[in-house]
Amino acid sequence: MMALHTWGRALSLHPHIHCLVSGGGLDEQRHWRAVQHDYLLPVAVVKSLYKGKLLARLWAALNEGRLTLPAWQKPADIQRLLRKLNNKDWNARIQERYAHGKGVMLYLARYVKGGAISNDRIDEVTPKSVAFRYKDHRDNRHKSLELKRHQFIERVLWHVPETGQHTVRHYGLYSHHSRDKRQRCRQPLGQGPEQKITEPLDWQRFLEEIGQGEKGKCSQCGQALLRYHSIGATRRDDKNSINKWAAHVQQDVRLDPAPGCKIATGPPT
Repeated sequence: MMALHTWGRALSLHPHIHCLVSGGGLDEQRHWRAVQHDYLLPVAVVKSLYKGKLLARLWAALNEGRLTLPAWQKPADIQRLLRKLNNKDWNARIQERYAHGKGVMLYLARYVKGGAISNDRIDEVTPKSVAFRYKDHRDNRHKSLELKRHQFIERVLWHVPETGQHTVRHYGLYSHHSRDKRQRCRQPLGQGPEQKITEPLDWQRFLEEIGQGEKGKCSQCGQALLRYHSIGATRRDDKNSINKWAAHVQQDVRLDPAPGCKIATGPPT
């Protein structure tokens, strides 16, 4: 399973891919065979293959006119860039096996659906600027960054997928057509058959399951929060319009207030 992740910790544009790979697979006799060591594939091989395959496809797309280049760059500029990248050492990080699947799925879900920044990282919002916290991976220190309001909005919108863009893809045993193969793998691991989802999990029940049900209630009166509006997907013919970033980027909530509970009546902020 591969998930596109576009942001760095300071909301910078840092596109990369997270891959969740099974710790084994089916052999030619369709028997489950687990990895013998901590890794399914040697990292040196993965780095070399990934660099070669990606650069080869970019080069082919450039020669076939399938790449849309910025107005200030020519095909010769991209050719020089690809040659330069080919001479560099590329990195691919392979994590050791996880002890259980639920933990890694929750971790990956936060990356896929959590958005580029969470509310609790925002320290201050003024009419002119937004200040938020982030962890600098270069020295592992927590720092604060203040951006002008339009700069902050611009950085957030860098990471909103365009209409129709798939940010998660499934291959191999995780693909939609491999249910029988997955079941064959689950049996020797002592796992039961996959459970089909009969009804979608709403956000209130999800918070209850992870032990954070209080986040679905008003902090003043304890009443349950209710979703009443979503920013829907819109698109205009103007390719430069901000509406091309079509996605549900915010959900507002309201409640039936208890006596004495003060509710803001203005637009959501």
